[in-house]
Amino acid sequence: MFEITWYKALKQSQNFRRMITRGIEPDKFTLGYLKLPLDLKKIYNLLIQKGKYQYNYSSLTSYPHQVFQARWLLSDEVQIHIRMYEDGRVSAHYEWTPEFKFAEHCKGIGCRPLDRQEILMYVKRPLWEVLK
Repeated sequence: MFEITWYKALKQSQNFRRMITRGIEPDKFTLGYLKLPLDLKKIYNLLIQKGKYQYNYSSLTSYPHQVFQARWLLSDEVQIHIRMYEDGRVSAHYEWTPEFKFAEHCKGIGCRPLDRQEILMYVKRPLWEVLK
């Protein structure tokens, strides 16, 4: 009997997404740049410790020069997904959690850029808290 584990399914989806996107995250998710030099790994650890962010074990895509990614669960159904890059670029988007709607999450259905209020609440304020 053929059985696909959760991990194998994630890895297969990740490889498929890389082929489609060619390893470049869409610019529509870029929020801006942090002034460097900053210890981005330290920022990641502080976001996890201080905020509502958590390690994003289920991310389907990892892009070149990406330092970290994390997620903020807004509910069991939706999340804010944030990424930081070596050059200080910060990107984020709103999407279904893979635990709730795996197929839709893998296809990017329901994935959208953050609006101004979401950027302030879920990205700028938490970053300001860890950078001060």
